[in-house]
Amino acid sequence: MSKVYGYARVSTVSQDLTIQVNAIMTMGVEPENIFTDKLSGKNMEREGLQTLLSLIETGDTLIVHKLDRLGRSVSQIMSLVDELKNKGIYLVIMDAGIDTRNDEGMAGMMTKALMTIISLMAEMERVLILERTQAGIENARANGVKFGRPEVNKNAYDLAVIDYLENDMTSSAIIKKYGKDSAGKDLITEATLFRRVREYQSYQTAIKSYLESGKTKSVEELIAEGEHKKVRGEMKPILKAKKLTQMIKEVM
Repeated sequence: MSKVYGYARVSTVSQDLTIQVNAIMTMGVEPENIFTDKLSGKNMEREGLQTLLSLIETGDTLIVHKLDRLGRSVSQIMSLVDELKNKGIYLVIMDAGIDTRNDEGMAGMMTKALMTIISLMAEMERVLILERTQAGIENARANGVKFGRPEVNKNAYDLAVIDYLENDMTSSAIIKKYGKDSAGKDLITEATLFRRVREYQSYQTAIKSYLESGKTKSVEELIAEGEHKKVRGEMKPILKAKKLTQMIKEVM
């Protein structure tokens, strides 16, 4: 039987989700089927969104209060919308009157028209970003800037993870602490920091499970029971066999 899910997002932990959640509930969505994030929409690696995407299936419906709750850029939003469409998942955008479940009559025509306009805006956004990026590169080269992959301290993120989990430092404080790389960019980025924290916790959980089993669980078993994440529509394990094997050797 198909299900109806809701998704709500605010950009910071100090903001309130109540208005969005209440609005979604008026559409008949059960509270336990509403997923939320208090995080910027600059990337799609949001825990609530990723959990939702791992559960929602063909024939299900996703309801959001406003379109921009799905992401920060039009192209990013359209990428997610296309992913949902390709999976046969319906989308309802409350404030825009978009409901892809209804493809008949005037309502269906309006929904298709709005989605077409949004798609065109996404394409325009991609073109403008490409043009600005190319112009910026050419201008920088004219001023003697050399491009290439900057050198990154491989241990920086390991230390940053400890700062975040054990030293109770905020992500902004950590970014400031480690400064910038040779290209003038932050050596630590928030998105990568949170990803590394998640990975670190996954490996620690796996080692704990290994020890609790009396050191009998295999690497394959630990990877299978460990956390997975969605990559290009497929669920992939966070744990890597080589690294986990080395960690197991260290506790044997």
